[in-house]
Amino acid sequence: MRNILINTTDNFLCYSLKKIVAKTEQKYKKSNLKEDIETALHHFEQNPLGCMIGLDSQFEKSIKIKIKLIIGIFFIALPLLAMSALAIMFHLPLELPFLIMFAIALFVSQRTEVIAKRYVQMRSLTLHHHS
Repeated sequence: MRNILINTTDNFLCYSLKKIVAKTEQKYKKSNLKEDIETALHHFEQNPLGCMIGLDSQFEKSIKIKIKLIIGIFFIALPLLAMSALAIMFHLPLELPFLIMFAIALFVSQRTEVIAKRYVQMRSLTLHHHS
C-alpha cells in the first residue's frame, strides 16, 4: 500500500513538473527572454518549494507557483474537503482531517523535493545534448 501511494504520488508530481517546465520553457523561448534555464533549474533543484524574494528568477518563480498550485489543489484542498465531509457524516472530530492533511502536506513536499532533484538532473543532461 505504501509503495502504491509513493509511486502514484511520484508519477503525478513528475508528470506535472515535466509539463510545467516544458510549458514555461516554451513561453520563455517564444518571448525571447534571456534567462539561463539551466541555472534556474539548478537553483530550483536546491529549494523546489521555497521562495527567496529577489533571488529567484522569473522562470523559477513561474515553476514554483504552478507546482504549489497543483500541490494545493490536488493534495490539500480536494482531499481536505472530502475528509471534512466524511468527518461530518460520521460525526468525527473536525481536527482529524486537518491533522491528516498536515501529514500529507509533509509527505508531498518531501516527495516534491526528491522528484525535483531527479528531474533537474535528467533535464540537465538533455540540455547539454541540445547545446
